[in-house]
Amino acid sequence: MKTTQSKEFSIITDEQLKKYLEYASTDEARAVLFVKKHLNKASGHWIDIINCFPYQCDSNEDLEFKLVLCGIYARNLKPKYPLKQNFILNGIFNDKEYYLAVRAITWETAHTDISQQKDKGIEGDKFEIKGVKYNKNRGKYTEKPPWLNNPAWKDLDIHTLRGADRTFVEQFLAPPDWHYEIKTIRKISSAAND
Repeated sequence: MKTTQSKEFSIITDEQLKKYLEYASTDEARAVLFVKKHLNKASGHWIDIINCFPYQCDSNEDLEFKLVLCGIYARNLKPKYPLKQNFILNGIFNDKEYYLAVRAITWETAHTDISQQKDKGIEGDKFEIKGVKYNKNRGKYTEKPPWLNNPAWKDLDIHTLRGADRTFVEQFLAPPDWHYEIKTIRKISSAAND
């Protein structure tokens, strides 16, 4: 078993790296990045995702959530990272492996620290972040459709059309212009140990 020198827990194994890589591709991992980006109070704290509801996204780079419920905890444990010199092979620094190890160590330290605090009855501040994704071009046309002056089509919701009618209408619709914005950030509860 290959190991990498690391943190207060001293060594990170291939199994721990594998667990981290599985975690890194989850909605929870994206939600942690989302909270770091949008919640200023999370700076310098561990983030515990309670629940999250992502929008369907085109890539893992999209940090778009309908709702994220999270707790933030003090950083009592500090990760101890490996020396960069341990990641030099034939005079070349392998930054990809080094930063992967650093992220895995940080993740494991965070989970251990949060777990220990919960075991001691410490509750972090809880927050709710709501966002909305919408099409700015919904109901807009690239050119004036011929049916707009027809009374039979006046009150028709074009988004309910199917088949040939839908295909005909789509040629006039403006292409989607998706936007995402945060609607609310609200503190749900304060830490019991304040």
